[in-house]
Amino acid sequence: LFTWPLQNLTEVLVTAAPLLLLALSVMVAFRARFWNIGAHGQFIAGGLAAAVLGVQLGALPSVVLMPIILAASWLMGAGVALISWFLKVKRNQDEVLTTILIWSAVLLLNAGLLTGPLRSPFTTYPQSQEISVNAEYPILLPGTRLHLGTILSFVILAVVWFMFSKTTFKTRVIAVTSPRVATLEGISVSRVYFWVAFLSGGIAGFAGANEVMGILHYMTPFVGPNYGLVGLAT
Repeated sequence: LFTWPLQNLTEVLVTAAPLLLLALSVMVAFRARFWNIGAHGQFIAGGLAAAVLGVQLGALPSVVLMPIILAASWLMGAGVALISWFLKVKRNQDEVLTTILIWSAVLLLNAGLLTGPLRSPFTTYPQSQEISVNAEYPILLPGTRLHLGTILSFVILAVVWFMFSKTTFKTRVIAVTSPRVATLEGISVSRVYFWVAFLSGGIAGFAGANEVMGILHYMTPFVGPNYGLVGLAT
């Protein structure tokens, strides 16, 4: 408990990176009192996008392929979160309930795809094909699992810190915690919720892509076990 982390610092960083991103995803939403409980579903959606594009576009060079995968995974995670945003602002549905239900739906959809059309022809296990080598993150320290995505996780953390401490976005996010006051101040509550959901879901989707591109190199129904709940607790 006390000596292993000091002897395996790179492994601590690799394990902490997805949890850091999921905790950050939840924090971004919670700061606006947009209760995104389904970050794990957005994590799965981002990982699934990475697994599909990492195979289908695998012939592209890494410098082109990796940004495409990361952008698509971000948009996939954000898209899942924005379903709950739409239901909240347009249908007055509680996002705690909708994010949990959508999380469950994403898990089932992922399992169905991996036992059906996306299952690797080289195994009987419910998993996708391995992504192209061009889609895999480079290892930063030989002999370890420390990959580029670990560093990118801390870059995302720095960018979000800047947004919430040095820009007017922070003020708008704080304002919508009291929607009536925000409306009287001329702030569009639904627009702030949109960007909060976009950021929150996108960060979770990015974390899913990191896990596929950096660690697994394929998608399974069991990727990141309980990461979403751990990130929520963090």
